[in-house]
Amino acid sequence: MSISMQKVQRFCRELELELTADSDGGFLFQYDSALLHIQAQQPEGSPEEFIQITCLVAHAVPASAELCAELLEHNAGLPFGAFALLNGNIILRQTLLGGEHIDIDEFRITFFAMAIAADRFDDMIVKRYGGRRAIDLIKEHGRLDFAWAL
Repeated sequence: MSISMQKVQRFCRELELELTADSDGGFLFQYDSALLHIQAQQPEGSPEEFIQITCLVAHAVPASAELCAELLEHNAGLPFGAFALLNGNIILRQTLLGGEHIDIDEFRITFFAMAIAADRFDDMIVKRYGGRRAIDLIKEHGRLDFAWAL
């Protein structure tokens, strides 16, 4: 496990967050109806790793101009992260640069701001545009990793 992910694991223990390891060396965490994925990334040619937090907000949401415009408007008001469409999913993603150098406060503030935003927006998005929330996939299949693998 990389130094960055060891720090994340330690921070989560200190914050009493129960993580589930995934097969890619990252961690999954369920926050109410949202699902977060935390992983270390190292860009090619870079000596530094960074930590990426990605929230699965909604699955199989039909893309439309109205949806995209609304997500862009919400992006302007988010303190951390940005909504994006990825393989038919709506995600909220934030990158913490210098993964080996992050501190617990930076991680905590970013993690909870993103978890709260994903949990807040998933119901609204699914109600207005269709699709399914992460929690619905988790309940159907009984596993956190199944919802993220879609």
